[in-house]
Amino acid sequence: MNVGDDVTDLLLANLTIRNDFGSRHGDHDHQFAIRSGGNATRIVLLHANVLADGGDTVSLWNAFTGMTYHASCTFEGWVDFVCPRGTSYVTNSRFIAHNLTAAIWHDGSRDRDHRFVIRSSRFDGDPGFPLGRNNRDGQFTLLDCAFSGAMADQPIFRPSAPETYTWEPRVFFHGCRRDDGDLPWFADNLKDADFSPTPAEITPEWTFCGQWDPEGTMPAVLPFAAVPRPHDGDREIPTFGALLRWVAARGATGYELFFGPADEPGRGTRLDAGTTSWRTGPLAAGTRYAWRVDAIGTEGRVRGETWSFTTAARPFRIALAGDSTVTDRQGWGTGFARRMGAGATCANHARGGRSTKSFLEEGHWERVLAERPDVVLIQFGHNDAPGKGPERETDAFTTYRENLSRMVDEARDAGTRPVLLTPLTRRTVDEAGCVRSDLGFYADAVRAVALERRVPLLDLHRLSIEAVDTMSPAEVAALGVPKEDGTLDRTHLSPAGSALFGAPRRGGARPGRPRPRAAFRTARRTCPQE
Repeated sequence: MNVGDDVTDLLLANLTIRNDFGSRHGDHDHQFAIRSGGNATRIVLLHANVLADGGDTVSLWNAFTGMTYHASCTFEGWVDFVCPRGTSYVTNSRFIAHNLTAAIWHDGSRDRDHRFVIRSSRFDGDPGFPLGRNNRDGQFTLLDCAFSGAMADQPIFRPSAPETYTWEPRVFFHGCRRDDGDLPWFADNLKDADFSPTPAEITPEWTFCGQWDPEGTMPAVLPFAAVPRPHDGDREIPTFGALLRWVAARGATGYELFFGPADEPGRGTRLDAGTTSWRTGPLAAGTRYAWRVDAIGTEGRVRGETWSFTTAARPFRIALAGDSTVTDRQGWGTGFARRMGAGATCANHARGGRSTKSFLEEGHWERVLAERPDVVLIQFGHNDAPGKGPERETDAFTTYRENLSRMVDEARDAGTRPVLLTPLTRRTVDEAGCVRSDLGFYADAVRAVALERRVPLLDLHRLSIEAVDTMSPAEVAALGVPKEDGTLDRTHLSPAGSALFGAPRRGGARPGRPRPRAAFRTARRTCPQE
């Protein structure tokens, strides 16, 4: 099957594509079953078999803007038989290899964020088949995959000369297993990937950097509900609940959903034809749940597959590390904690008067990591600034950045995901009502560390400036508290300020890329940007 160079949004489902040239002629060289190039992108294979008697079975080769998604498929072939260029996401599929060179291959040389993600899939093949290679820059991420004992003890490798690669080797694993025993080279190492994503975060939308959500936009082409989210077999689902989602069945007039612990089938819940999601509510920790969606149509019921997931063994834990503007008493900590639902906890380790330097030297950071939170939000800057004394001050261009980098690295080493926040602005305004921040250099330093260390960023400095720039003097005053001399404290927060800045609106940021986002409110005046 040859796909035209300008084809987009092509979905191939419930079919088999096979190139049998090799079996007819005894030749196992490159034999495409499906191939594309040029600008072809957003190509989906769903419940399909794509087979060839030679190499390069699935060759979807738009290296610049190519995006491909495959679910519940079987792929079979010889060398590099699944070999995407650009970005590709494969889930719940089977790979069958017949060569001693490599099964999978990736060309991600045009953009560091291009990646090849394979999730909840199985690799089988002839004895001694190697897993993969990349002759060009690429990036592999394999999650919860199963490997046959026939797979060779050979890591994914780079056969080209070292100087031909721009980036370091990037091969990441989580939760992978081999029938005849695990091997050290596919041990869990997601913390070493850019932004240290958790397995739950590596969705198709994340994989494609927010440019495409194939599971959320897929049309109803199959006669049954398909593509479950959470994915079948997912683990570590937060106990605060899950949103069960599926792709609609073609011709369905309604659905019946069954959900409950795996050993206690739940009662059916009837849903209308336009409903393709259902929220569970809080879940028990360390429990396996099963669910099924039956499609109801004019010709009767089409029974769905039974899917399952397992919840985390403990509630999801978030820690806060920062200065007084993060504390519960004077900062946004209380507002943040009130936004958390059942099944998640928040431990606020922020301390008034601390800088990155003093927080580290006094042992507070060590105590944060000792509690092994899942995520730590880090915000400093107010006490790192000049005028706070040598025991606290840091230089925005050197020591401040070094301290933040140390926190990021140590959090990752401890198995905790760090998230950096630029410092909340002081609410000092000029005659026009526009903020004049004295923390701009420190905010810039946080952004720089986020980019250098590839760590998620919430640009609270910019968000808070944009919020204050929309407000009247009375509204700004309501965010602060009075000082002992009766003047307004424009740094610390009242309960109203904590509620506002503890829950900034999500602005649709491209996943995996730290960027400033829209303000909390619609602007009423125009202020120059900081």
